[in-house]
Amino acid sequence: MESDFNNNIDNSGFSPVSEPQQGKSKKGLFIGIGAVAAAVCAAGVAVYNSGMFQKAMISPIIENTVKPDRFMETIQMTPDTMKAYTFDISGEYQGQSISLEYSMDTAAKALSLDADVKISGTNLNGTLASDGQTVKLQIPQIMGSDSFFFDTTKENDGFIVSLLENQGIDLSKSNTYLNGAESDYSVVYERLSVAWKNTLNKLEYEKAEKKEFTVDGVTSECQGYKYAYNTDVVNMFIDEIVSAFSGYEETADAYLSAVANLSRDTDSPKSFNEAISKLRESAKEAHNMDISFYIYKNALSGIVINDKDENKVREIDFLGGNVRMDNFKVISDGKTVFEKKGKTEGTQETAEYFVEDMQIFKRSYDYSNGDLKFSSDGFELNGKIEKQDGGFKLDVNSVKIGDEELDVNGVISLKKGATIKTVDESGEKYDVGTMKKDDFVKLYSKWDLSALSTLMG
Repeated sequence: MESDFNNNIDNSGFSPVSEPQQGKSKKGLFIGIGAVAAAVCAAGVAVYNSGMFQKAMISPIIENTVKPDRFMETIQMTPDTMKAYTFDISGEYQGQSISLEYSMDTAAKALSLDADVKISGTNLNGTLASDGQTVKLQIPQIMGSDSFFFDTTKENDGFIVSLLENQGIDLSKSNTYLNGAESDYSVVYERLSVAWKNTLNKLEYEKAEKKEFTVDGVTSECQGYKYAYNTDVVNMFIDEIVSAFSGYEETADAYLSAVANLSRDTDSPKSFNEAISKLRESAKEAHNMDISFYIYKNALSGIVINDKDENKVREIDFLGGNVRMDNFKVISDGKTVFEKKGKTEGTQETAEYFVEDMQIFKRSYDYSNGDLKFSSDGFELNGKIEKQDGGFKLDVNSVKIGDEELDVNGVISLKKGATIKTVDESGEKYDVGTMKKDDFVKLYSKWDLSALSTLMG
């Protein structure tokens, strides 16, 4: 089998292949997108480390298939970035401006959010900072050198705590929230990568019938390899997820609890165990499918998903380009439901995305000077983008909506390294956790709320 597989990587026969028809079914869209997800998360990774083939031979196939284009390389983050990073976003329009800076340092268990707003001639800035135990807030234009603080490690029952609880925000779990927000998830990410391999190593693979695919304009008959996807496969992976999160359950609880409370979604899982239970319930509805992947010149040429329960066939064709995924299409029952068309002319890289026969998004990027343009349904954004330490920086020069060009300037930046901001603690410090209603009301007479009133209209 290994020798057959090796021969099929570089040697294939040639014969014509017909073009698939265009589809117009909305249901097909969701099927198509689902097929892409299934392919990337299941069939593609299956090749990567199946017990049937040599790892050294398979690894380049997946790497070559998902190799990023120049734009994706520019915005790609380094693995260390999420351990300590700073994210900035700012914009200006008709004399009004807003600037936000969020910084995180997982090793120091610290984070901060700094905001500056200028509207109608009024300037308001503030800082929210946490050291992992205490959260502090200061808005100088209103509070002067005074500040709020909240000790997340003790029981709190103050007026503001009750007020927020009535709005669905449970501050009694704030310490858990912070632990979740300030945790280093890189170990979990690495474990999840291994979890895929552990699951797929347990699967059984067999040859599939050869099938014609067209890559880089050349039509070839490619060898296929398939495995059976079903409820058991899903549960095997769920077991690996549980193992991957071993020792990080509280971190997952913190994240899920925060999301559930902030979103107010009653169906959202509030703990890791609840999330796993929901996954296992969903696994019961997994369709029985044969997933086959096909290989051409050290990369995937196609993936075929045969859904036995629905008696439907979905297919992903990788048509190639500068990288294998420059051009690809998702086909459901013979109809194209999603497609990416990419090309590079000189240093100009263009990617267009279509749902059925309708263009939904277009990106143009010149990697020689960073010129970038996004357009979608009457919206157009122009700017320059560049790679910076562990992240990227995007300068927005103009925005166009319909025929109207807006004089908008802005910056979006992500870089490695934290710049944690602190608050001025020289003034009075008010404990949000214990403050009574009367004490809170008294602050209205002490603080200048005119700036806030102006901003709120």
